[in-house]
Amino acid sequence: RPAARPGGQEKSVAMSWFYMAMQREPVVMWSCFIGALGIALPVVVPPIRESFGSTKTVPPPNPHAVAKALRGGN
Repeated sequence: RPAARPGGQEKSVAMSWFYMAMQREPVVMWSCFIGALGIALPVVVPPIRESFGSTKTVPPPNPHAVAKALRGGN
């Protein structure tokens, strides 16, 4: 039995599982990380934007005007 570490044995078990999973299936682990980041960003970004004072949003362009401009019309 390994010596007890500060913080408890649960932490070392979780970390050893993480390292083992990263060695065996790195693509799956990175996919989970990117997915969690995608879920967290909508929760984290708006308060950060509000702290910078950029609460004014720019309306999206009219799709018909964009299509007309791409076709070269005036």
